[in-house]
Amino acid sequence: KHIMPVHMNRLTELTIKFLAGTINEEEQQELDRIVNQSEKTRQSFKRMSSYDWISDELAKLYSDETAIDWDEIRKVHRRRQRRFYFTRIAAAFLIIISCLLLFLTVRNNKESMAEATDSDSRGKPVSVTKPKAELLLANGQAITLDLVPDGTIAEFDKTIVEKTGNEIRITSPGASESGSRFNTLTTHYGQVSILKLADGSSVWLNAGSTIHFPTAFTPGSRSVQITGEGYFEVKSFDNWPFNIEAPQAVIQVTGTKLNVVAYEEEGKTKTTLYEGRVTVRLPGGRRWELVPGQEIIVTKEGRVSMNKHADTTEANAWRQENFQFKNKDLPTILKELGRWYNRTIICDPNISKAPISSAYPRHSAITEIMDHLHEQFNIKVSYSNDTIWVRP
Repeated sequence: KHIMPVHMNRLTELTIKFLAGTINEEEQQELDRIVNQSEKTRQSFKRMSSYDWISDELAKLYSDETAIDWDEIRKVHRRRQRRFYFTRIAAAFLIIISCLLLFLTVRNNKESMAEATDSDSRGKPVSVTKPKAELLLANGQAITLDLVPDGTIAEFDKTIVEKTGNEIRITSPGASESGSRFNTLTTHYGQVSILKLADGSSVWLNAGSTIHFPTAFTPGSRSVQITGEGYFEVKSFDNWPFNIEAPQAVIQVTGTKLNVVAYEEEGKTKTTLYEGRVTVRLPGGRRWELVPGQEIIVTKEGRVSMNKHADTTEANAWRQENFQFKNKDLPTILKELGRWYNRTIICDPNISKAPISSAYPRHSAITEIMDHLHEQFNIKVSYSNDTIWVRP
């Protein structure tokens, strides 16, 4: 099922009303129906309703001379009483977003738009079984890990790949003199995968994450690439450093334990050190040394913030099967919940950004967590298939 142009245009119009806070109940129901056409539609709306994403797309489409003043649009959004000016800005906004959505639709319609949603009698989402972890090997073999039994799952180039539960182990004869071919492990939603690398190092990969790693490391250098979140226990070898390449930085370690958060949509890389020492390298030759208990955040703009007394318990809570939020705003909390439970959570732009603290077991039903957030923070929560709407 594909998005028809009439739906695209109507989705854009209703999205503007949603962002402006002027949408009525009937229009909200219509928006729910359009958004829940398919997973692709939900993801398109999620991107469309993000100020940061739209701003980035506009920056790609327009030169400095013709750039839209996004800060002014934000101001107008907050000063709703200036109706005429907002209408003028919204009209330009509508045209631009329509073009962006058309581009996304053409691109997305090249792919299958299979749906897998359901709901209980109250309209709240229920779990839908989907493959959760995938391994793409250097020989081109793709393995859906949930669908294969434990044991040896692949052999190639004297390399053995074994699976035990959610753990993948790579065994290789040794370092390659001529370079190594790369494999990719992707963990989707609601699951943590453990990867045992050929050098004996271990990686815990959180939900919605991907790691690109070699079958065997080359002499003098060990490197992996990550997007998402991973906890690393790196095996120590003299003169054989280990590099973790993230979108905003390269983390060089020897033998150490650290957590790296580098989800692309968040536009930053956070490194928390538990044991050993690491060097965080940035483009341009900048570098920072970390000791245990310290944390560094690098944004896509190159801004750096250092916390010399980081809460390492919070950073490691996900490995203990817990959500632990300390001084996080509600949109940030909802983003992490959506990633784990594979739910599209649409947060009203006017929701409070005040820092809050809360903790939940990861095995909790998302409806239980949302009910608690509703009671604790006086928010309104509604459900439509696997989309959750949150409003003040």
